[in-house]
Amino acid sequence: MAGARTPSVGIIGAGHIGTTIAKIARRGGRRVVLSNRRGPDSLAAVVAELGDGVSAGTVAQAASADIVVLAVMWPDVPAAVEGLQWEGRIVIDPTNDFDPEDLRGRTSSEVVAELVAPARVVKAANTLGTPVLAAEPHQAGGQRVIFVSGDDAEARVRSCRFSRMAASS
Repeated sequence: MAGARTPSVGIIGAGHIGTTIAKIARRGGRRVVLSNRRGPDSLAAVVAELGDGVSAGTVAQAASADIVVLAVMWPDVPAAVEGLQWEGRIVIDPTNDFDPEDLRGRTSSEVVAELVAPARVVKAANTLGTPVLAAEPHQAGGQRVIFVSGDDAEARVRSCRFSRMAASS
């Protein structure tokens, strides 16, 4: 796809998962907007460490990226996404809920999908710890398997391509 624009990646949450996903997206050549609830100024050191191509933004700025990663703890999900515009977005959901009673018979991704409607939700990066996700893969020709699921085939493919590992295949 010559001349195609590289999708931007917005990350809501700048903890272990958020910064790890930012590193992966940068290895894939993506522009990244990293955000947290404390605001862009609180991310100066993290952004400096992550380097060129990563900027600090508000949660709304991160949520306006093409692909948005929801990298907050499960109990913080509703507050993190409230009031944001989700039209046309793909949301990668790496969250895990460890109390099934919170879900009332639904999957955590169904709950997230309701909260970020009409975004297309893809569940990914919730089965590997950050040290494994962050490490440069050396096995299998530099490829790593990350389980990805979602109802929208195009969203699954696009969410996988945000990293160099998937983009090179």
